Amino acid sequence: MANEEKSVEEQLAALIAPVNEHSQPRGDAFSRLAREIPNAFLNIKFFGYALAKRLAEELPVRENLMPQQAWLKSKASTQEDLESDWVAYWCSQLRIPVVYHRKIWENCYMLQAAWEHDKISPGIRALGFGCGVEPMPSYLASKGVDVTVTDLAPDDQRVAGWSKTGEHTAA
Repeated sequence: MANEEKSVEEQLAALIAPVNEHSQPRGDAFSRLAREIPNAFLNIKFFGYALAKRLAEELPVRENLMPQQAWLKSKASTQEDLESDWVAYWCSQLRIPVVYHRKIWENCYMLQAAWEHDKISPGIRALGFGCGVEPMPSYLASKGVDVTVTDLAPDDQRVAGWSKTGEHTAA
């Protein structure tokens, strides 16, 4: 039995070894690994989105929220922030669901910081680059902010990558 287990261990080690017993590259192991890396990333991303959606569905429904001081500092996105009343408030203002996603946090963080510095009011000017169909410019404009946004023309060659990922306005 021990010989059989060792044989299996040796076979597994040989399968994942980047070089053979003569220290020559194992092209088959490298190519197999290289082919699987994109799939692994997609699987991780898919399961991350599925988990984020499930967790967001379990968040309590908040009503009658008002803007409040959060005393934000420069920081990375956190789960605690995404579960906070200030994020829920800004998501409700943008009419988007609270989802555990960096982009949701960024939108809420920008609005919170602008609100804390009294920058969401008529007469304030805002400039956005590559905005596509994001909700931020429309929201700010609805509050009287003079908003100027940009995006590439749909026939610009540089749009191809953005269109494939749904990031361009025309996509």
